[in-house]
Amino acid sequence: MPARNFSELMNQVSAQVTNTMGNRHVPHTSGKALLSVLIPVFNEEKTIRELISAVMGVSTDLFSMEVIVVDDGSNDDTRKILDSIPGIKVFAHDKNLGKGVALRTALAHATGDIAIVQDGDLEYDPSDYAGVVGPI
Repeated sequence: MPARNFSELMNQVSAQVTNTMGNRHVPHTSGKALLSVLIPVFNEEKTIRELISAVMGVSTDLFSMEVIVVDDGSNDDTRKILDSIPGIKVFAHDKNLGKGVALRTALAHATGDIAIVQDGDLEYDPSDYAGVVGPI
């Protein structure tokens, strides 16, 4: 049944989200801020490995990092690839609900002190995280 309002839509999204990692969170004890990298993706099978590699390769001298990826109803092998990558939290929508809803899903599962959005097509360069987060 289609949602009649935003609240119903968010309830439907919450019901559809599948957490493949469980709700495991290791508290950060390094004294560094925890950065939640929120990555909404849709049909990114050709670039998702490169993207995750680039994000995970970021120097984390200023912060610890958690990577949260929301597959927004991809109909290619994006989800299968994500499930094979260790060290990230993966959530999925059963159908494409749009980037905004995917970001809300990611944010709902973020545990960081700071959140940053990373586009699935590497439009934003992960090596810029320190410059963005540093002043905070």
